[in-house]
Amino acid sequence: MIKKLKNTWIIIGTIIFVFSLTVVVFISIQNNLIDVSQDVSQKVIHNNTDTLVSPRDPLTSEQQNHSIESEKPTTITDDWQRESVTQFLEQNELHSLQNISTLGQRISFEITSEDNSWVRPVYSENWHSSFMGGKYSNITHLISYAQRNVFIYHGGLSEGAGLYYHLGFTENWGKPVGSSFNSAESFEIWSISRKVKEIIKLDDQWLVLVEPQLQGYQTLKINYKDTDIKTDQTSEPRVMIFRVITPDGYELERTVGILPVQ
Repeated sequence: MIKKLKNTWIIIGTIIFVFSLTVVVFISIQNNLIDVSQDVSQKVIHNNTDTLVSPRDPLTSEQQNHSIESEKPTTITDDWQRESVTQFLEQNELHSLQNISTLGQRISFEITSEDNSWVRPVYSENWHSSFMGGKYSNITHLISYAQRNVFIYHGGLSEGAGLYYHLGFTENWGKPVGSSFNSAESFEIWSISRKVKEIIKLDDQWLVLVEPQLQGYQTLKINYKDTDIKTDQTSEPRVMIFRVITPDGYELERTVGILPVQ
């Protein structure tokens, strides 16, 4: 009888030991799987930020550094606008300001938005890496925009948002900037710290006569039907140069637009 009880306790002890060992192994395996999963997730986040990072999550320090500076020290003198202006000048003879003013067509325009109190910010909250995943944080893009005051807006939400945020307008700005229009029929000129007084066109060259201002903005809509630009299926979009001048004939800047948009 005593021997049977002893055997029974041995069997019970063995069962308890095996069960305990099984629990320990299961917990250990589960923890290892969690560690592996977290490691893989971190690698995916590092290698593909668009997959797991919310558009409004802040960038990592490494990503922030890349948006502020290039990997190696370098000097950048040309952006897309300057390169396009240079290409236009290489392929076309530039009219004199006098000839454009004398021989060119006066173009009518509609002021679609205007505010004289707006001050262009030194830094905008929308340039921070926490806004839309740092979409507007690239320092070279921001400096490129800051060097100019007159912009051609061809239409579309993407291009409009890029202009809006790069120029420093914020989501809580309560006044209109630009307008909605059919890009097959019109385009806009956005002018920062400038009041447009007259627009003249000769061939593919435009004069935008402005009065410099200390602050404010103005947007103008130009309809293709009010110009000599044809918008039928036979017309091809082409690069046109816009020269911004003062009433005294001083040229302030040059920019380009690809018109008409089709």
